[in-house]
Amino acid sequence: MRAEQERTAGPLFVTAMVAVTLIGPLSVHAFIPALPMVQRAFAIGDAAAQSMLSITLLGMAASTLFYGSLSDRYGRRPVLLSGIGLFLIGATVCAVSTDVVTLASGRFVQAAGAGCGLVLARAIIRDVYGDDRLVKMMAYLTMAYVMGPMLAPPIGGALIDAFGWRAVFYLGLALGVAIFALTAIATHETAPRNHGVDEIGFGQRLIQGYARLARMPKFLGYVLHAAFIAAAFFSYVSSASFLMSDVLHRPASEYGIYFLFLPLAYLVGNFFASRLSGRVSIATMVVIGGVGAMVVAIGFVIWASVSPIDPLLLFVPGVVASIAQGLSMPNAQSGAIQVDADLTGAASGAVMFAQLSFGAIGAQVMGFVADGTVYPMAVMFLVCCALSLVSGIVPAFIRNRQT
Repeated sequence: MRAEQERTAGPLFVTAMVAVTLIGPLSVHAFIPALPMVQRAFAIGDAAAQSMLSITLLGMAASTLFYGSLSDRYGRRPVLLSGIGLFLIGATVCAVSTDVVTLASGRFVQAAGAGCGLVLARAIIRDVYGDDRLVKMMAYLTMAYVMGPMLAPPIGGALIDAFGWRAVFYLGLALGVAIFALTAIATHETAPRNHGVDEIGFGQRLIQGYARLARMPKFLGYVLHAAFIAAAFFSYVSSASFLMSDVLHRPASEYGIYFLFLPLAYLVGNFFASRLSGRVSIATMVVIGGVGAMVVAIGFVIWASVSPIDPLLLFVPGVVASIAQGLSMPNAQSGAIQVDADLTGAASGAVMFAQLSFGAIGAQVMGFVADGTVYPMAVMFLVCCALSLVSGIVPAFIRNRQT
């Protein structure tokens, strides 16, 4: 069955999987340059404007818990197309909104639809390519996911300057329609079981699936490794933005230039992860990446203790650590969704939920501990990297005990 699926999974299929993966970054990052204009348009405060971003992360995180289990029961393709359709509905509501409540509602619906790509592209790739080629294909999807934050803000900013903030949502509509058509044409059903209504209700099945996964230490180790990497990243970039603007008094464009090096470094790590796939085990790669990031985090704390603040201090540690995290992240994601073949979709959803929610928590905690210096940022980064490493060691320990 899998061999037949691989034969039908040509370049168009891979393109569709990359495209649906980009829906999430598109919905989050393309809107960021529009926040000041939206604030002025609706005469709202800073907190209300920033909530548009929080609502997006909330909607996306919540939806990832359901897409995987829905696809395990009803099939990947119909659930994926339904999610893209939900994204289109949300983008339409946002584009025509005349008040902030309608806009916020549309943002939530759009983000909930976008969550389908984060979860189901990974589950479908696993269905088609199996465990042997999963890490390599996962690295490609992760590269696509990283490219979104690099490209969406400048594209969104140019559209907003030329046509206003609603142009972002019209762009989302146009791309969403194209992605829906591509997905409908290029994808086929890949789930390994016959799906349909059975004697177990969806809610009960959902709870049972996540309870089963929660009892697997190997799964929890991989998921928490990826989640603490996300917490490290979001706490790091949110603090760097504040320090660049309010302490160093550098323009936002300069922050954007330095920020580009973070996803680029992550892509370098992803590249090596794909090249080493099949030659180095998933558990070993997770530990290697975790150790590398930990070493950088320790050096960051020492540097922050003895050096005055400047852009190099803010960004060099993050860039180097991003290479290590690019090595481990696709392996951790792959390891998590391999633990139970019957719960591939649910496991993929749990991974993305953990990353989004831990990322939001990390950024919020950083806001509480920030004091206008680099030191809290460095310590927070070290704590997240340490927890990530400890979590990543668990699957390797289990594997060694079994051999």
